Amino acid sequence: MKFTQIGTAHKRGDFNEFDTDFDLNVLVSGECKAVTSYGASISAKQFNSSNDKTWHIGYGLSFKLHHSNIISKLSNDKNEIVSNINGPNGNEVIDFINEHYGAHHHIFENEMNLNFYSTTGNIILKKSLNEKTSIETSLGFGVTLLEAKNAISRQLSPSSTPPGFETTVDEDGGAVNHFNGKNNATGIARNLNWEIGVSKKIKNNLAFIIKGSSTCIGNSNFTFGSTQYSDHAPTDNWNLNLKSYFRFNLGIGLQFKM
Repeated sequence: MKFTQIGTAHKRGDFNEFDTDFDLNVLVSGECKAVTSYGASISAKQFNSSNDKTWHIGYGLSFKLHHSNIISKLSNDKNEIVSNINGPNGNEVIDFINEHYGAHHHIFENEMNLNFYSTTGNIILKKSLNEKTSIETSLGFGVTLLEAKNAISRQLSPSSTPPGFETTVDEDGGAVNHFNGKNNATGIARNLNWEIGVSKKIKNNLAFIIKGSSTCIGNSNFTFGSTQYSDHAPTDNWNLNLKSYFRFNLGIGLQFKM
């Protein structure tokens, strides 16, 4: 998974050494990884009743919940851009930004809980291998609601060393969370899901199933709140984009026939 974070910090001359107002336009991106990840799903299916050993087509609707604790490190591929310079020392501002916010020098570390709620309509193919065992595969299209909760965005560079991240007196020297204005956000994405599984009948209306799935989650966008501290430049709201990606899962469960 890859995040891109965009925002603008409004630096004011009253609080900088240049006596010059300017805007710092932030654009950072980077890969993220799931520290913990788990999920569950429930689905309803419809087939014509038949026990012969040919492929049968059916349809279904599935609902999936997936939770991940995400950590990501983001940096700028190019020098950050300065705009709206207003003051006597604009050239010094540009030199300072190029030195301290040059390519790969502006680094953030983000952490959040990310929940995925997916609804998918499926076309299903099923074949009986014998009286108790069958195989099925499905292709589905749907929509996913993504919920980001308790998000934290720390600036690792530039920062003082120690502690190695940007701090604020408002947190008694603790880390600045750039999303502290609103650290929960939601996004919506399309999804494409392919599954294949094998079921083994336990009783007449009950079967054990094991299946693997591959899910593509499309692009999604989150809007977090602005950075609000007494000793930090005010910012606009932060936009976080999650690029489309594939997720692979292996699951086990029970299948009921009604």
